[in-house]
Amino acid sequence: MKRKMLIFVVLLLVTSLVIGCTAQQATQAPTEAVAEPVADTPATVAPTEEVAAVPTEPEPVVHSSEGDFTYNTPPGRQINVAEFFQIYGLDVKSMVTSTGGDVSVSAAPSQLPTPKEEFVLGLAIHNTSDIVGKTIFEQMQKASDEIGVKYLLSDAALDQNVQNSAIEQWVATKKVDGVIVYPRNYSAVGPALNELADAGIPTISGITPLQGTFTALTLIPNEEMGAASAEYIIKGLKDAGKELKGKLIYGTLNIVHSNVPGREYGFFQYMEKNAPDIEIIKIEGTAIDAFFQQMETYLVQDKNKEIIGAWGLYSGAMLGMSQAIAANNRDDIIMVGIDYDQKVMADIKDGVITATIGHNPVIVGYWNVCNMVNLLNGAEIPAITRVPYDIITAENVDEMYELYFPGAGTLAEYMASGN
Repeated sequence: MKRKMLIFVVLLLVTSLVIGCTAQQATQAPTEAVAEPVADTPATVAPTEEVAAVPTEPEPVVHSSEGDFTYNTPPGRQINVAEFFQIYGLDVKSMVTSTGGDVSVSAAPSQLPTPKEEFVLGLAIHNTSDIVGKTIFEQMQKASDEIGVKYLLSDAALDQNVQNSAIEQWVATKKVDGVIVYPRNYSAVGPALNELADAGIPTISGITPLQGTFTALTLIPNEEMGAASAEYIIKGLKDAGKELKGKLIYGTLNIVHSNVPGREYGFFQYMEKNAPDIEIIKIEGTAIDAFFQQMETYLVQDKNKEIIGAWGLYSGAMLGMSQAIAANNRDDIIMVGIDYDQKVMADIKDGVITATIGHNPVIVGYWNVCNMVNLLNGAEIPAITRVPYDIITAENVDEMYELYFPGAGTLAEYMASGN
């Protein structure tokens, strides 16, 4: 009996434990299974496409004085210099490489560039004993200082070999980033220009080279100046009440000069159209004395005062001819020329020379440097930049003297000095 009771108690305890465990499991929230991490494999990861970087075009560098340009020929093509000067009979075999067009400007640059680097310019002038060359040389230095670029200087003193040697040295030593040149011999400068081009050094010329490759040209508008001087002779004759009949003595250089054919072309075209009955007699040389002697010979022989006018193609011719006019008391002759210096302006003030056509050396010097620094900055520059000209007469000669020769005092002071 006791044994049966013990078995019953044991079964009761086991049953209670089973029921308790089952009840506890029923009251607990179910636990979510945590997924095992799956290792990445090439088969399970989609390949990422690389996005190619889109190159951005750099902003074009704009010329600092772009707004000053009046385009005669639009940019975008190379200008054939030989074709350009063919009309004047000038045998040009040089080549200009800029495709920035042919422009005219009416004043100095309105906005000078800020150099992007420490540039060094080579400034090579043909002659500083000539007041025009000297003033342009000085103004290029002044413009360089104002812009903030350094420069090396070369004065050829009328010797092209000296200029070529200086340029060759600049190329060999890699001391300059750009060169502005005024050649003495327009053909002999060719090898130096080619050497600069081969070295990748840009060059701006202030006078048209006949040989060689260069970047751009600062052009005196010779044809327009020739026409303007002819126009002023006719105006002077009409103002004096004279008929457009008689003789006119014209003095020119007896050497090849790039500026001569354009001046002659403009002058003769205007005279043939507007005063065909005036006979034009040519004298030539280089020295003032040569023009004086030839002009005086004609004046001494001119008993009937058939000579009514005179035209000097450059300052030396004007001065020699004007001295002969003054020495022979021929103030009835209308004397006009192209070019200028201090003595020419003094003769205009005295009434010996009626007028001359000049180009402001300050404007020329500043455009040379302005264009070069813009080019070195990466801007496109004109292939040809035509500078303006002025008609200098007794009415404006005092003002023009101070504009053309800054820092040289006044015309009255120059004339009082006896130079």
